[in-house]
Formats: sequence, structure tokens, C-alpha cells
Amino acid sequence: MARLGVLSYQGAGHLNPLIALSRELVSRGHHVTFFLSRELESRIREQGFGFSPIDSPADISDIQSTPCHAGPAPQPASGWIENTRARLNRLDQEIGVYMREYLAAISAAGIDALLMGEITLAGPTVAEILRTPYFVISTSMPHNFGWQAPPTLLPHRTWQEQLQARIFEVTIF
Repeated sequence: MARLGVLSYQGAGHLNPLIALSRELVSRGHHVTFFLSRELESRIREQGFGFSPIDSPADISDIQSTPCHAGPAPQPASGWIENTRARLNRLDQEIGVYMREYLAAISAAGIDALLMGEITLAGPTVAEILRTPYFVISTSMPHNFGWQAPPTLLPHRTWQEQLQARIFEVTIF
């Protein structure tokens, strides 16, 4: 019997498939613990899984990705450098919080292997630091963050928008 840890983005489309997979693993005799924010504890425990709370960083809803649009690209706001810097700083802080929280919680739980959704912040890095085997599970269409559409498919963008898109790996159609 293995002690498995699950790291997941909290959205239903990411979490529900990992819950289904975890049910199957439990039916085969494994112990599964989810590492998520406290707001999901009752839902996870109702499923019969272990739970370890992770204090997630502040809500990221104020970080906006570049909007999709048709026609000519709007000119970026005059403070695009400051906006980009703020977004990078916020991402750095979030990953730092996840790193600290995951490292402590996973170590304390004595996890043998990790299962994680492909957009789990800091997951693979934590697994490598802890020398814990891990499996990255795609619960949706695979995210190929390095893929770029041919230029003929992309609307015209300013160099500032192109830089932001490369930094945040946002593909605009």
C-alpha cells in the first residue's frame, strides 16, 4: 500500500478527474491525501481521502491575462512595464508560498509518490527537492506552454504585447 499525495488546481475540471482517479487507487489499497486549501477540506474528506491544508496565496483574480480580441490590437496602457513587473512579482510570491507549504506538508505526511495536475504551481519542483516520484496528469486538453501559433493566425500585436505574451506564455487567437 502506497501513500500517495495529490496536488491539484482547485477548479472542478481539474479536481474532479483527480478525485475519480484517487477513488480507484483507494479501491486498490492505497492511501491518498490531497494537499489543498482549507475551503475544500470537507469535500475531500467526504470522499474518504486524507487531507492536508495548504495555505494558498491571496486570490489572483486581479491578474488579468491579455484578452482575446478580433481586429487590430489595442495599444497597451502606458504602465505596461509596471503591470508586467507586478504580475511577475505576484507569480514569484505565489510560487514561494506553494513551495514552503507543499514542502512542509508533504514531508510531514510521509508521501511515497505524488500525483499532480499539469498546472500545479511548484509541484514538480517540490517533488524533485523531496526526491519523491511524481506523475503529472493532464485533466484537460494538454497545455503546451511553449507552443506558438503561426503568425498568420495571430492578430497584430505591439512589441509590448508580444513580450508580455512570451513572459506569461499566453497565446492569443
